[in-house]
Order: sequence, then structure tokens, then C-alpha cells
Amino acid sequence: MSNDDPYVGLEPSDYAPVPDDPSDVSVAELMQNQLDDLPAVPIRQTGPLNVRKMGNKDWIGGNTTLDATITTNAYRILNSNPNRARAVVWSSAAGANVGRSQAEATLAGAALPLGVPIYMEHVQEVWVRLATGTATISWFEEVWAE
Repeated sequence: MSNDDPYVGLEPSDYAPVPDDPSDVSVAELMQNQLDDLPAVPIRQTGPLNVRKMGNKDWIGGNTTLDATITTNAYRILNSNPNRARAVVWSSAAGANVGRSQAEATLAGAALPLGVPIYMEHVQEVWVRLATGTATISWFEEVWAE
């Protein structure tokens, strides 16, 4: 019987040493560094795994009313934020589109369903556009650091 499991028979000394964690890393460095030079450590989960996530540090919310009879231009509701953990956006009416840029919200944005919260976990800008009618776009943004 052949065992193709790459983890069988490995000892801790078989792994490359893992460099020390940097003691003072900025958010900008975390967002930019790919850390390709770090060795991969093979692992295999064989039982239950508890995962804990610390709560987000703060949040900010807002809303704006868009009226397509006045303008159908896209409106930026959230700036780019490297500290964003999550953003939630919802609309009081159908017909609103959301995108990462003014052009995307105008030309190819995703439709915001009526009253359904859309969760986003990226750090880019968020733009909305209303094609017809009037709608209130509401949002909140949670951040994990200052």
C-alpha cells in the first residue's frame, strides 16, 4: 500500500526556519508586502479547529438620498480605507448600482437589491448610482485599526 501523504514522516527539523515576525509593521506595509520569501509550512488539519476573530475597533455610518430626476451621476459613499474590515451598503429602492469607481458604478456596477444589505470586505472606494427614481443609500464601515 502506497502512502502519498507528503506530511507523513516529516520531523520539525525538516522544515526551513521561519523568520522572526517584524515587531513594528505599519498598515501600509501589511497591505503591500507579499512576503514571497517566507517559507511555506505544510499543515494538515485532523480534528476540530476553533477560529477566533477579534472584534473590529470602530465603525462609521451614513446615508444619502439620490434623486435621478436631478442627476444620474455616480456618487462616492466610501473613500479607500486600508483599515476597513468590512462595509455594508443597502438601498431603499431598486435601481441603484454599486461599483469600485465612478465609471464602474455608471457602466457595469452590481445592482443593489431593494433593502438587502450587501457586505464588502475590500479597501477600495465604493460608488453608487441611481438610474431612475429616488432612493436612500445607507452604509456603515467597520475598521480594525486606527
